[in-house]
Amino acid sequence: MKPLYLHSDLEVSIEYCTRSTFHTKHNPEKYAGYFNEVKDALFKKFNHISVKGNPEEPASGRRAFDLKDQLGPMKDVSRPRLGSFEVTVTHGSTGTRTVFSKLESGRWPKPERLVRAVEKALEGDTLPCLSPIPSASGKLPGNGLRVQRLPNLKEPRQPRSWLAPKPPKHTPTKDLKALSHRLYKKLAEEEAARAKKEAAEEAARAKKRSC
Repeated sequence: MKPLYLHSDLEVSIEYCTRSTFHTKHNPEKYAGYFNEVKDALFKKFNHISVKGNPEEPASGRRAFDLKDQLGPMKDVSRPRLGSFEVTVTHGSTGTRTVFSKLESGRWPKPERLVRAVEKALEGDTLPCLSPIPSASGKLPGNGLRVQRLPNLKEPRQPRSWLAPKPPKHTPTKDLKALSHRLYKKLAEEEAARAKKEAAEEAARAKKRSC
């Protein structure tokens, strides 16, 4: 890789995760390995360069609380953030620009592409979007996931609510004559069944006395 000579110093700040979590796939050493690979690639390309890892991390591991934190949802105020690999470039001609963000893109950095992104930032070119853009097939670049729209559910999805469901409305009977006829018929059937049962029991007792 041919080095690029600059007239002023180039500062690169890399915030990379150093936390240990209960997740079995999370490995802080992997973040440190990517940091060393990116740092070596930058040193090979640029001469006047300074690469700092986690420069905003205070001794306590947390930054100072800001009043702006009360204006929105509480964010992760500790540095470095979990799952982060954020690369920021500061130069006299371009100012401070973010050239890569793992939190936004959801993918690991590639040193060669990151070096080209730094070159574009120094030249003042427009950098590509940090967030992944879904393709027409519904796939997100770099992670192999497929976005499925409206999956087939075995049961209909019910709206969630804290309110108790309303009881079903009572439908009054319009034809009272038909209702009374059904009730009378049901009572007559029950009375006939009871009389039939009593007659059968009486016949059984009479037969037993005659024997």
